[in-house]
Amino acid sequence: MGSGKFHAKSIKAAILLAHVALHTGDRVGLFTFSDQVTAMIKPQTGMRQLRRIVDALRSQQPGDIEADYDAAFLRLGQWQKRQSPPGYEAGIAPLIAGVH
Repeated sequence: MGSGKFHAKSIKAAILLAHVALHTGDRVGLFTFSDQVTAMIKPQTGMRQLRRIVDALRSQQPGDIEADYDAAFLRLGQWQKRQSPPGYEAGIAPLIAGVH
């Protein structure tokens, strides 16, 4: 699967996951990164939050930059410690060799 198709499917999956969680009353946030953090949205409830997430995801573009997973997960861990109550994370990433 090319990076463009994977990117589009990743965005659709993230939006669907956020929609379902928000519909059941859960708080949802967003954390995206490449070689640096590109979006951080504090977890909140409500359908207005879905609009924030959709808008942030629309601005994300696939690229040829190597993702810095170590730095991103360190930053996510620091950010997560400040969130109350703690939550769960779901990751969507090109983990298959050859997908960039």
